[in-house]
Amino acid sequence: MQIQALSRSTLSSAIELANLVFPYQKLLERADLAFRLSLTSGWIPKLILRLASVAEARYWVALNEDGDVIGVTGLYKYLKDRDDSLWLGWTCVSPMARGKGIGGQLVDFAIAKARSEGKKFLKLYTSNHPNEATAQYLYERRGLQVVSERELQGSNFKRIYRELDLKTRNNYIG
Repeated sequence: MQIQALSRSTLSSAIELANLVFPYQKLLERADLAFRLSLTSGWIPKLILRLASVAEARYWVALNEDGDVIGVTGLYKYLKDRDDSLWLGWTCVSPMARGKGIGGQLVDFAIAKARSEGKKFLKLYTSNHPNEATAQYLYERRGLQVVSERELQGSNFKRIYRELDLKTRNNYIG
């Protein structure tokens, strides 16, 4: 497996994978928009990100030996977080590639990236939707602690907020 920056050549496969793994996305939270904006320069994409309170967004894909996209991860920064935090976003693995440690490698990659940039915290939000049960275990093992939960309006699920203190040397519970 190889992890590389999201590019125009991997964009449609990454969107397809995120839409498959997260079928319940709200219109303004869809991967399509986030991924496309991260690859576009100019003032219009920056304005759209700012309207969503996002300062920056970057994404990476995991490729198998045939060059197929089998996973996605990303880091983004909210305007309110100043420079101390990054958020993990759109981390997912193709159902056909699960059980091989790819999700863990993607999360480890994002943790290392955030640490190398001198951030204090890595944050994320997820849910207690059954599709995300395995991810909860993975996040817990990497030291991402639950800091709050909120009911998701119009559903029976909760949004779960997690945080990792990046200044702690090793959070992995391996």
